[in-house]
Amino acid sequence: MPGGRNARTRQDAILRLRQLIADGRFAVGTPLPSERELARILGLPQPTVHRAVAALEADGTVSPADGHPRLIHPPIPGTLDRTVVVLGGGRQAKHTEAPGFSDHLQQAAHAAAAQQGWTGLAFDPRLLDEAALDRLIAGRPVGVLLSDLANRRLAVADLAARLAAARIPLVACDDSPAYASCDRCISDHAAGAGLLVDWLVARGRRRLLMAWERSVQSGWWYQPRVAGYRAALTTAGLPVFDPVHVAPLVDRLDVWAGDGPVRAWIEDHSRHWVGWLTEPLRRERIDGILVHTDGDAFAVRAALTVMGVADGDVDVVGYDDVARTSPFASLAAPPLATIDKLYPLQGERLIHLLADRVLGRLPKHPEVRLLPPRLVAPAVPDAPAQVSRPPPRQRGAAR
Repeated sequence: MPGGRNARTRQDAILRLRQLIADGRFAVGTPLPSERELARILGLPQPTVHRAVAALEADGTVSPADGHPRLIHPPIPGTLDRTVVVLGGGRQAKHTEAPGFSDHLQQAAHAAAAQQGWTGLAFDPRLLDEAALDRLIAGRPVGVLLSDLANRRLAVADLAARLAAARIPLVACDDSPAYASCDRCISDHAAGAGLLVDWLVARGRRRLLMAWERSVQSGWWYQPRVAGYRAALTTAGLPVFDPVHVAPLVDRLDVWAGDGPVRAWIEDHSRHWVGWLTEPLRRERIDGILVHTDGDAFAVRAALTVMGVADGDVDVVGYDDVARTSPFASLAAPPLATIDKLYPLQGERLIHLLADRVLGRLPKHPEVRLLPPRLVAPAVPDAPAQVSRPPPRQRGAAR
């Protein structure tokens, strides 16, 4: 019996090590941590870990030590033929309850891939250099999925072109020009901005301002969001204002580290916003503000307090639906409304899009599918609660 328990424990260690490699915790081409460190990570005795690592050496997953760190081997050519590579890095512990973080997109993509009979392989895009991309292509995966955070972390600038040349499909939730040649499923940011405007107007707000950090203007979603704001106000017959572009404030605080850094962040950012909002609010008599994301909404509401604006005089709405689980939630006022981009559904849709491409259901040109978002807000008294707009027209070929 003891031998049987040891064998089961060793097999469990092998499976957990393989999962850590698949999830991107231990990346292909990098050294495997020491056996002592692995024992700490797995919570298992070091002799058990030693036997598990020996099994991975025997099947070629890692190189023998031979006095050097063991390297995690790339897949043998052709061995990824039932695998979807998910570039994003996997779930982060501090985000597990927050629906607005893209690790939920990645986890949903893994689940949807399994329903297609595929295996998901998480890969941190920061480790995808030229050599790693060559090895990935040699594995011949079913396709590659690019999460919304991966684009900023990629070390390979021409990823889409390289995968296209190798005839490996790429699906992305990023509408940047670099991915114009690949299939995309993107959140409809114009519709999201429109939902927020409609909700504010139903509350009796008539003079609405968009306020953004300048750095976000480079995001592909910036122009659609502004267009949705303008269209909704024009439809309502209300004035349209040019967005206020605020100089970015460099963050040096880890707001996940405790209340102290959170208080310091709120104080720094609220006072920063005061300088940019005082004149527009006075000149235009603004009674509603739309900001980039929920984090900015906490800072802007704190800034209004510093400015002496009475609570209820100016409504502030955010985006991304991260306020409820934000580190700011217990110390600052949240946005009154926000937008859920439905990340889990987007992860599923990306895998369905990939399946349609692999099975030949799509025309040659790229398919772009818009995912309508959801308004997260209390119902407006004496007004219908609008939680979604009619699905917008599809860009690309209709299904």
